[in-house]
Amino acid sequence: MVCVVTVQYPTAGGSETFDLDYYMKTHMPLVGKNWGQYGLKSWAVNKLSATPDGPNPPYNMEAILHFDSLESFQKAASSKDGEQVMGDIPNFSNQKPLIMIGEQVGSS
Repeated sequence: MVCVVTVQYPTAGGSETFDLDYYMKTHMPLVGKNWGQYGLKSWAVNKLSATPDGPNPPYNMEAILHFDSLESFQKAASSKDGEQVMGDIPNFSNQKPLIMIGEQVGSS
């Protein structure tokens, strides 16, 4: 079953920093290069700008990653390549991301 990893970067009342240019030009290519060999199938990045209640969502950016399986993601995350990916976070964000792992049960 496809494993879906959601990585969300929190807002922090205006004290957060997020370098979108670095993220898109350096970090996400690093993710693809390092984790493709472990079963990363695709990724997408979303800029979050509102909730149904208003314009201040608790997270400002998110990445959605699709892996072949949960085991594939676990291998990627625990590898030296995974350490390099996670170690790159301070280069574009001063906030610790929320990482959620699940299984895709449907799509259109």
